[in-house]
Amino acid sequence: MIADAEANAEADARFEELVTSRNTCDGLVHAAKKTLEEAGEHASAEEKAAIEAAIERYYAAVEGDHNYIEGWMQLGCLHAERRELTAALDALEIALDLHPEYPDAHWHAGNILSQLGQTDKARAHWENYLRFDNRGPWADQARQRLAEN
Repeated sequence: MIADAEANAEADARFEELVTSRNTCDGLVHAAKKTLEEAGEHASAEEKAAIEAAIERYYAAVEGDHNYIEGWMQLGCLHAERRELTAALDALEIALDLHPEYPDAHWHAGNILSQLGQTDKARAHWENYLRFDNRGPWADQARQRLAEN
């Protein structure tokens, strides 16, 4: 047993580091979103630094576990909040590569594509959002956007 524990010590330490990183990321994203909601464009340098820290931690987390789908989702949302639409879309596309039926990723990707003027692609994502979660929190908005475009 001692030999097994010693043999797995490095993997256990890496796993603990990854879990700690994920938990830290989740806390930072929550704080960042709250800051953006409250301060908007008037965020202080300290608040903007917290958002940047959240992005850096999520990148560290997905580097440690490429299949961390929620990490890619949060990166997409954080980049979108900072108006970094290409980076946001890149992160969401990775999330969708990992889980093509993830409705939230379709919703956010559709919104970003719409902002980029790519309405046809946006429509496809909103349709997929409704296909995978037709009673979700953004279902009515997705239907409205489909009717408008």
